[in-house]
Amino acid sequence: MSKNIETPGNPHSKRKSPASAGATALWHVLLKEGRGQAALDAARLLASGETVVNEEFAELERSRPLLILLRLQRWDELLREPVAYGRRGVAAALYFYARGIAFAHLGELALAREAMKRLEPIASTIAGSHAKDETLDKTMRSLALVTREQLRAEVALAEGKTETAIRHQKSASAFAQYLEEAQAPVMADNSILALANLQMRARQWPEAEQTYRNYLFFNPACGWALQGLIHVVKAQGREEEIKKLTVDLKRSWPGADTSLLN
Repeated sequence: MSKNIETPGNPHSKRKSPASAGATALWHVLLKEGRGQAALDAARLLASGETVVNEEFAELERSRPLLILLRLQRWDELLREPVAYGRRGVAAALYFYARGIAFAHLGELALAREAMKRLEPIASTIAGSHAKDETLDKTMRSLALVTREQLRAEVALAEGKTETAIRHQKSASAFAQYLEEAQAPVMADNSILALANLQMRARQWPEAEQTYRNYLFFNPACGWALQGLIHVVKAQGREEEIKKLTVDLKRSWPGADTSLLN
Protein backbone atom coordinates (compact mmCIF):
# COMPACT_ATOMS: atom_id res chain seq x y z
CA MET A 1 0.00 0.00 0.00
CA SER A 2 1.43 3.34 -1.03
CA LYS A 3 1.58 5.92 1.73
CA ASN A 4 3.07 8.79 -0.23
CA ILE A 5 1.25 12.05 -0.83
CA GLU A 6 1.35 12.28 -4.58
CA THR A 7 1.16 15.40 -6.72
CA PRO A 8 -1.34 15.50 -9.60
CA GLY A 9 0.63 14.69 -12.70
CA ASN A 10 0.10 13.69 -16.32
CA PRO A 11 -3.41 13.56 -17.77
CA HIS A 12 -5.09 10.21 -18.21
CA SER A 13 -6.20 9.43 -21.73
CA LYS A 14 -9.70 10.65 -22.57
CA ARG A 15 -11.98 8.00 -24.07
CA LYS A 16 -15.55 8.59 -25.11
CA SER A 17 -18.08 5.94 -24.17
CA PRO A 18 -21.76 6.26 -25.15
CA ALA A 19 -22.69 3.81 -22.39
CA SER A 20 -21.16 6.03 -19.73
CA ALA A 21 -24.01 8.56 -19.90
CA GLY A 22 -26.39 6.02 -18.37
CA ALA A 23 -23.99 5.48 -15.49
CA THR A 24 -24.36 9.08 -14.28
CA ALA A 25 -27.29 8.34 -11.98
CA LEU A 26 -26.79 4.56 -11.86
CA TRP A 27 -23.86 4.66 -9.44
CA HIS A 28 -25.98 6.71 -7.03
CA VAL A 29 -28.91 4.29 -7.13
CA LEU A 30 -26.61 1.29 -6.65
CA LEU A 31 -24.83 2.91 -3.72
CA LYS A 32 -28.15 3.66 -2.02
CA GLU A 33 -29.00 -0.04 -2.40
CA GLY A 34 -25.76 -1.10 -0.71
CA ARG A 35 -24.37 -2.53 -3.94
CA GLY A 36 -20.95 -1.00 -3.51
CA GLN A 37 -18.98 -2.93 -6.09
CA ALA A 38 -21.63 -2.39 -8.76
CA ALA A 39 -21.68 1.34 -7.92
CA LEU A 40 -17.90 1.46 -8.25
CA ASP A 41 -18.04 -0.30 -11.62
CA ALA A 42 -20.66 2.19 -12.86
CA ALA A 43 -18.54 5.09 -11.64
CA ARG A 44 -15.48 3.74 -13.44
CA LEU A 45 -17.52 3.49 -16.64
CA LEU A 46 -18.62 7.09 -16.18
CA ALA A 47 -15.07 8.26 -15.48
CA SER A 48 -13.80 6.60 -18.64
CA GLY A 49 -15.90 8.77 -20.94
CA GLU A 50 -16.50 12.44 -21.58
CA THR A 51 -20.15 12.93 -20.61
CA VAL A 52 -20.08 16.54 -19.45
CA VAL A 53 -18.76 19.67 -21.14
CA ASN A 54 -17.99 21.74 -18.06
CA GLU A 55 -14.43 21.10 -16.88
CA GLU A 56 -15.15 21.27 -13.14
CA PHE A 57 -17.97 18.73 -13.35
CA ALA A 58 -15.81 16.54 -15.62
CA GLU A 59 -13.14 16.46 -12.90
CA LEU A 60 -15.79 15.53 -10.36
CA GLU A 61 -17.02 12.64 -12.50
CA ARG A 62 -13.46 11.40 -13.11
CA SER A 63 -12.94 11.44 -9.35
CA ARG A 64 -16.15 9.53 -8.62
CA PRO A 65 -14.47 6.12 -8.08
CA LEU A 66 -12.32 7.71 -5.39
CA LEU A 67 -15.40 9.07 -3.59
CA ILE A 68 -17.15 5.70 -3.72
CA LEU A 69 -14.10 3.90 -2.34
CA LEU A 70 -14.14 6.50 0.44
CA ARG A 71 -17.81 5.79 1.15
CA LEU A 72 -17.10 2.05 1.24
CA GLN A 73 -14.03 2.60 3.46
CA ARG A 74 -11.88 0.45 1.19
CA TRP A 75 -8.73 2.22 2.28
CA ASP A 76 -6.03 0.18 0.53
CA GLU A 77 -7.81 0.46 -2.81
CA LEU A 78 -8.40 4.16 -2.29
CA LEU A 79 -4.72 4.82 -1.65
CA ARG A 80 -3.83 3.02 -4.89
CA GLU A 81 -6.27 5.16 -6.88
CA PRO A 82 -4.50 7.73 -9.09
CA VAL A 83 -5.47 11.37 -9.15
CA ALA A 84 -7.96 12.12 -11.91
CA TYR A 85 -6.96 14.45 -14.72
CA GLY A 86 -8.02 18.06 -14.37
CA ARG A 87 -6.73 21.63 -14.45
CA ARG A 88 -9.38 23.38 -12.34
CA GLY A 89 -8.33 21.98 -8.96
CA VAL A 90 -11.44 19.88 -8.32
CA ALA A 91 -9.74 16.54 -8.98
CA ALA A 92 -6.76 17.54 -6.83
CA ALA A 93 -9.01 18.69 -3.98
CA LEU A 94 -10.98 15.43 -3.98
CA TYR A 95 -7.75 13.43 -4.20
CA PHE A 96 -6.16 14.98 -1.11
CA TYR A 97 -9.51 15.00 0.72
CA ALA A 98 -10.06 11.27 0.21
CA ARG A 99 -6.47 10.32 0.96
CA GLY A 100 -6.41 12.46 4.09
CA ILE A 101 -9.50 10.73 5.48
CA ALA A 102 -8.06 7.31 4.61
CA PHE A 103 -4.81 8.13 6.41
CA ALA A 104 -6.73 9.42 9.45
CA HIS A 105 -8.72 6.17 9.65
CA LEU A 106 -5.53 4.11 9.32
CA GLY A 107 -3.81 6.01 12.12
CA GLU A 108 -1.29 7.66 9.78
CA LEU A 109 -1.73 11.05 11.38
CA ALA A 110 1.34 12.74 9.86
CA LEU A 111 0.20 11.79 6.36
CA ALA A 112 -3.36 12.88 7.12
CA ARG A 113 -2.06 16.28 8.22
CA GLU A 114 0.06 16.54 5.08
CA ALA A 115 -2.96 15.78 2.90
CA MET A 116 -4.93 18.45 4.77
CA LYS A 117 -2.09 20.91 4.25
CA ARG A 118 -2.20 20.21 0.51
CA LEU A 119 -5.99 20.45 0.35
CA GLU A 120 -6.44 23.74 2.21
CA PRO A 121 -5.06 26.19 -0.42
CA ILE A 122 -6.74 24.30 -3.27
CA ALA A 123 -10.12 24.39 -1.52
CA SER A 124 -9.70 28.10 -0.74
CA THR A 125 -8.86 28.87 -4.37
CA ILE A 126 -11.88 26.93 -5.67
CA ALA A 127 -14.23 28.61 -3.19
CA GLY A 128 -12.80 32.06 -3.89
CA SER A 129 -13.00 31.71 -7.66
CA HIS A 130 -16.64 30.52 -7.55
CA ALA A 131 -18.31 33.38 -5.69
CA LYS A 132 -21.28 33.92 -8.01
CA ASP A 133 -24.84 32.93 -7.21
CA GLU A 134 -25.02 30.44 -10.08
CA THR A 135 -25.35 26.66 -10.09
CA LEU A 136 -21.74 25.93 -11.06
CA ASP A 137 -20.33 28.41 -8.55
CA LYS A 138 -22.56 27.32 -5.69
CA THR A 139 -21.81 23.66 -6.36
CA MET A 140 -18.04 24.05 -6.54
CA ARG A 141 -17.91 26.45 -3.61
CA SER A 142 -19.94 24.06 -1.47
CA LEU A 143 -17.86 21.07 -2.56
CA ALA A 144 -14.59 22.83 -1.70
CA LEU A 145 -15.78 23.91 1.75
CA VAL A 146 -17.25 20.48 2.54
CA THR A 147 -14.00 18.70 1.70
CA ARG A 148 -12.01 21.18 3.78
CA GLU A 149 -14.25 20.97 6.85
CA GLN A 150 -14.72 17.21 6.71
CA LEU A 151 -11.00 16.51 6.47
CA ARG A 152 -10.39 18.95 9.33
CA ALA A 153 -12.96 16.97 11.34
CA GLU A 154 -11.27 13.64 10.64
CA VAL A 155 -7.81 14.93 11.53
CA ALA A 156 -9.12 16.52 14.73
CA LEU A 157 -10.77 13.23 15.74
CA ALA A 158 -7.53 11.34 15.07
CA GLU A 159 -5.77 13.88 17.29
CA GLY A 160 -8.24 13.20 20.10
CA LYS A 161 -9.90 16.63 19.75
CA THR A 162 -13.47 15.36 19.75
CA GLU A 163 -15.33 18.63 20.21
CA THR A 164 -13.26 20.31 17.48
CA ALA A 165 -13.99 17.36 15.20
CA ILE A 166 -17.74 17.59 15.83
CA ARG A 167 -17.68 21.35 15.19
CA HIS A 168 -15.95 20.94 11.84
CA GLN A 169 -18.28 18.11 10.80
CA LYS A 170 -21.34 20.20 11.63
CA SER A 171 -19.82 22.99 9.55
CA ALA A 172 -19.36 20.50 6.69
CA SER A 173 -23.02 19.51 7.04
CA ALA A 174 -24.09 23.15 6.72
CA PHE A 175 -21.98 23.66 3.59
CA ALA A 176 -23.26 20.36 2.15
CA GLN A 177 -26.90 21.39 2.30
CA TYR A 178 -26.87 22.86 -1.20
CA LEU A 179 -25.17 19.76 -2.64
CA GLU A 180 -27.63 17.39 -0.99
CA GLU A 181 -30.66 19.37 -2.17
CA ALA A 182 -29.50 19.16 -5.80
CA GLN A 183 -31.41 16.80 -8.05
CA ALA A 184 -28.22 15.29 -9.45
CA PRO A 185 -25.98 13.55 -6.90
CA VAL A 186 -22.70 15.32 -6.22
CA MET A 187 -20.84 13.63 -3.38
CA ALA A 188 -21.03 9.90 -2.65
CA ASP A 189 -21.86 10.50 1.00
CA ASN A 190 -24.41 12.25 3.18
CA SER A 191 -23.12 14.84 5.63
CA ILE A 192 -25.64 13.96 8.36
CA LEU A 193 -24.60 10.31 8.22
CA ALA A 194 -20.97 11.43 8.25
CA LEU A 195 -21.71 13.34 11.46
CA ALA A 196 -23.37 10.30 13.02
CA ASN A 197 -20.42 8.13 11.99
CA LEU A 198 -17.99 10.57 13.55
CA GLN A 199 -20.04 10.71 16.77
CA MET A 200 -20.03 6.92 16.83
CA ARG A 201 -16.25 6.71 16.45
CA ALA A 202 -15.92 9.30 19.21
CA ARG A 203 -18.00 6.92 21.38
CA GLN A 204 -20.73 9.51 21.78
CA TRP A 205 -23.33 6.73 21.66
CA PRO A 206 -26.51 8.66 22.62
CA GLU A 207 -25.64 11.53 20.28
CA ALA A 208 -24.83 9.19 17.39
CA GLU A 209 -28.00 7.19 17.98
CA GLN A 210 -30.13 10.34 17.94
CA THR A 211 -28.51 11.57 14.73
CA TYR A 212 -29.13 8.22 13.01
CA ARG A 213 -32.74 8.05 14.26
CA ASN A 214 -33.45 11.61 13.15
CA TYR A 215 -32.21 10.74 9.68
CA LEU A 216 -34.23 7.49 9.60
CA PHE A 217 -37.38 9.38 10.55
CA PHE A 218 -37.28 11.04 7.12
CA ASN A 219 -35.47 8.17 5.32
CA PRO A 220 -36.80 4.99 6.98
CA ALA A 221 -35.36 2.58 4.41
CA CYS A 222 -31.82 3.97 4.35
CA GLY A 223 -29.50 0.98 4.73
CA TRP A 224 -26.50 3.18 5.51
CA ALA A 225 -28.29 4.73 8.49
CA LEU A 226 -29.60 1.36 9.70
CA GLN A 227 -26.11 -0.10 9.43
CA GLY A 228 -24.69 2.68 11.59
CA LEU A 229 -27.53 2.48 14.09
CA ILE A 230 -26.92 -1.25 14.55
CA HIS A 231 -23.29 -0.56 15.51
CA VAL A 232 -24.38 2.13 18.00
CA VAL A 233 -27.08 -0.04 19.59
CA LYS A 234 -24.67 -2.97 19.79
CA ALA A 235 -22.11 -0.79 21.58
CA GLN A 236 -24.78 -0.05 24.18
CA GLY A 237 -25.54 -3.76 24.70
CA ARG A 238 -29.16 -3.80 23.49
CA GLU A 239 -29.11 -7.24 21.87
CA GLU A 240 -32.85 -7.67 21.34
CA GLU A 241 -33.09 -4.41 19.46
CA ILE A 242 -30.21 -5.44 17.21
CA LYS A 243 -32.24 -8.42 15.94
CA LYS A 244 -35.08 -6.20 14.76
CA LEU A 245 -32.73 -3.65 13.20
CA THR A 246 -30.87 -6.42 11.36
CA VAL A 247 -34.15 -7.62 9.86
CA ASP A 248 -34.93 -4.04 8.82
CA LEU A 249 -31.48 -3.71 7.24
CA LYS A 250 -31.81 -6.88 5.19
CA ARG A 251 -35.28 -5.80 4.07
CA SER A 252 -33.96 -2.39 3.01
CA TRP A 253 -30.87 -3.84 1.32
CA PRO A 254 -32.01 -7.13 -0.30
CA GLY A 255 -29.23 -7.04 -2.90
CA ALA A 256 -26.50 -5.42 -0.82
CA ASP A 257 -22.88 -6.56 -0.78
CA THR A 258 -22.35 -9.21 1.88
CA SER A 259 -19.49 -7.19 3.34
CA LEU A 260 -21.88 -4.32 4.12
CA LEU A 261 -24.41 -6.55 5.85
CA ASN A 262 -21.89 -8.09 8.27
